[in-house]
Amino acid sequence: MFGSVTLDDEPVPTGRIVYRPEHHASGFDAAAEIVDGKYHIPVRSGPSVGKNVVQFLGARKTGAHIIVDDRLQDEWVDVFPPQFDKESTEMRTVVPGRNAF
Repeated sequence: MFGSVTLDDEPVPTGRIVYRPEHHASGFDAAAEIVDGKYHIPVRSGPSVGKNVVQFLGARKTGAHIIVDDRLQDEWVDVFPPQFDKESTEMRTVVPGRNAF
């Protein structure tokens, strides 16, 4: 399985994509790193056949700094809005063999 990931019509530079069987049906999760807007999941590691919820995970530095546990750290924010991230409603139907999304 392979595909492209864009946000606001721009390739996502880095992140992670996760395929989860719908309603936690039988099967297993599959994930891949997003690099320069592209990802690839080998067939042997691929998601379960059928409907899958797709989550897009990623964060970026804001340029600001925050104090955490008395230490100055970079501030990070989620790249993707909740409907594509932790509360994803994005669905893809995976078929046996090669899939491109």
